[in-house]
Amino acid sequence: MRNLFFAASVLALAAAGPALAAGKPELGSFGFDETGMDKSVKAGDDFVGYTSGTYLKTLEIPADRSNYGMFTKLRDLSQERTRQIIEDAAKMPSAPFDEQTLRLVRDSLISISDSYAYGAPVYLQLLQYEEVKASGLQLTRSPGKNIVYGGSLLLVLGVFAMLYIRERRVWVL
Repeated sequence: MRNLFFAASVLALAAAGPALAAGKPELGSFGFDETGMDKSVKAGDDFVGYTSGTYLKTLEIPADRSNYGMFTKLRDLSQERTRQIIEDAAKMPSAPFDEQTLRLVRDSLISISDSYAYGAPVYLQLLQYEEVKASGLQLTRSPGKNIVYGGSLLLVLGVFAMLYIRERRVWVL
């Protein structure tokens, strides 16, 4: 059932691909709405007021919602586009019920359900490898190695002592 839903979703998105492509941003020249800024507020005093002060002053939350913002607008836009895709697909004539259509649907479902068993696609496989050796300075002796190991050991012992040894107060008179 899940594979059938996935196949239907892929076919619907493939059919609606050109309709979803956006030529330019919806807000401003690069996707940021500068009209929502309140430039009378200093950015150092109130950054939120500076960047979205006018937007927050003019924002009206619909009566049927408890909150409203850009994520709600994006969700509503996605739902509207999905509804439009489904309505457009419903208006299209159905595919003929013949052997060729049945073969296409069967092969599509088999390829989707067996996709986990396939290896990497051919165009992503490594065809050749050429080892390039670099010359440079390589140190084979680390003079401070024992100091580092000793410090690490003391650190581990200190953590164990902190976690597992109880504190005892000793009163000295």
